[in-house]
Amino acid sequence: MARWHQPSHADDGQPTWSPYTSADDLTMTLASPVSMRTGYVEEACDFWDRMECIIDPQGAACSTADFQH
Repeated sequence: MARWHQPSHADDGQPTWSPYTSADDLTMTLASPVSMRTGYVEEACDFWDRMECIIDPQGAACSTADFQH
C-alpha cells in the first residue's frame, strides 16, 4: 500500500481490493491466501441489521419498557 498509495496494484500478484458497497457485499479476507469474498460473517451482520428496529431515527436506543409484554 505504501508503494502504490492504494490497497492493491496489478503488479503485486494479489487480488484487487475493491471498495466495499452494501450492494456487492464484497470484502477481502486477509488470511493465507488473500481472497475476495461475499457474505463474510453474514449471520452476525444480519443480527445487527435486525437491531435497527429497536433504534429510533435519532440514533438513541429505545427503552426496554418498549418491548415488555
